[in-house]
Amino acid sequence: MEYVEDIFCSQGITDKSRITRWKSVTCDEILKFIALVLHTGTIKMNRLQDYWKSHPLYNMKCFSAFMSRDRFLIILRCLHFARKPVYGENFTDQLYKSDHF
Repeated sequence: MEYVEDIFCSQGITDKSRITRWKSVTCDEILKFIALVLHTGTIKMNRLQDYWKSHPLYNMKCFSAFMSRDRFLIILRCLHFARKPVYGENFTDQLYKSDHF
């Protein structure tokens, strides 16, 4: 949550910015977010926003069924893995930040 507050406070955020609608992310949302990120790798579009287009030519209803475009982009902007190291710890594992997933 501190990371979101840093983003919110450190930049010129307008009332219309997506970040003003921030709410805490649930574990279920994180899993859906990761699934959608992985799915973007199987279907190539020019822009992330294109996955949520409602035009029949795109026909990508699965993305909007799981998460709104704005929510996805807010999470993408604010997702940050960090752990303050404890003095004297040996960090040889490069993936220790994502171990609990």
